[in-house]
Amino acid sequence: MPYALGMDIGNSSARAAVSRLRGGAWAAPEPLSLEGTDETVESTLFVTGDGTVLAGSRARSHASAEPARSVRDVLDRVGDPVPLLLPSGPWPAAGLVASFAAWIAERATEREGEPPERIAVTHPSSWGPYRCRVLREALHGAGLGDTLLLPGVAAVAEAYGAREGAAAGATLGVCLLGGARACAAVVRRERSGFDVLAYGTVPDGRPGRRIDDLLADHALARAGSATGNANGAAPAGAMDRLRAGCRQAKEDLATEQHAEVPVPMRGGLERVSVSRAELDRLARPVVATALRAARDVLAPVPDEHRGTVLLAGGTARMPLAVELAPATLTWPVVTPGDPARAAALGAAVAARPGRAGEPDSEPDGERAELVTGSPPAAGPFGQAGNGRIAAPGGSDEGEWRESPPPRPPVSITPLEPPRSRRRMSLPLPRPKRWQREREEERA
Repeated sequence: MPYALGMDIGNSSARAAVSRLRGGAWAAPEPLSLEGTDETVESTLFVTGDGTVLAGSRARSHASAEPARSVRDVLDRVGDPVPLLLPSGPWPAAGLVASFAAWIAERATEREGEPPERIAVTHPSSWGPYRCRVLREALHGAGLGDTLLLPGVAAVAEAYGAREGAAAGATLGVCLLGGARACAAVVRRERSGFDVLAYGTVPDGRPGRRIDDLLADHALARAGSATGNANGAAPAGAMDRLRAGCRQAKEDLATEQHAEVPVPMRGGLERVSVSRAELDRLARPVVATALRAARDVLAPVPDEHRGTVLLAGGTARMPLAVELAPATLTWPVVTPGDPARAAALGAAVAARPGRAGEPDSEPDGERAELVTGSPPAAGPFGQAGNGRIAAPGGSDEGEWRESPPPRPPVSITPLEPPRSRRRMSLPLPRPKRWQREREEERA
């Protein structure tokens, strides 16, 4: 059965969804199980000695034994001309992401019995034409053909529009709270899809990971107090298992009132019970900061153009986020089904062949008059628009240039200059006897 495949690849995790062609019409998108019944896989990759890229459970198991060959947060390095240096050699970040996407496509082919008709992959809304082009070329080189790229916030809107409907010209807000990314955007329905009018990212916007770290510290403190050994935490190799347990507990607390966090200690495994109230107390400052940042990017939109704010992303699963969003944002708030699945489902909708057009990942035309002049830099947001914002009349007054991807910090040890001979405290060696005699003959 023909189907379209959508992928939502982030720094923390990846999801996929398919939309099948039934009776001449495209069915509603459905999440795709990537490993067993798991719809989500961690975005951890492992590169073997012969250059094979592993993903999913195989990558996690190998990474614990050989962490130097594992790669995380590779999405932020796409577009950087400096490759990642691994024991197997240098690797461009876009090539690693493309290999991950090819692995997901292989899982879809195994599940569906045939390759997809078309593939769409999400990307961060802050990307400009250069990064999109680099990734598109890498995907083509990985055998995925002409893959459609669209911003993650546009994919969320696509999922909502396919289910609820959105008239041409409708304006929506999107607040995306993920594990390693938090952003907000204003999108408008066009003939070819949803166009990003403005966006903003939160500096150090990793709400999901920040909450995981806070929960891990809380669980470690509780476990140390229970065992009477405050310094009894297991070696650093066990911290990944602890954070994985915290992520699972956070997901469980979205529907339950209590959950257990397994804490590896030197004396064994200590199980710490955590309540939803405790998690909310730890997470409230993180979630509130991200929502206030989203309010700043949505605020300039006139009342007559305001529609609905879509709350999406894995962190938006938390009841705390659903509780705080209406009081913080000035638009009506809607959580589109499972907020963690929204971007993957929307990517599958955008990937359907035969659509009137495609969401423009490289905008270069007229922009809406909702956003004019300079980007809405008030608050923590630093950039706006998906490449260009035009003032009324089509001028380029609001254009901004894409900055290169951030590189990991480099520590350089300063070199000390050689000491001057005049400062040497040791006596100079005396010349040997034959040297003195030769000098006397010359004299």
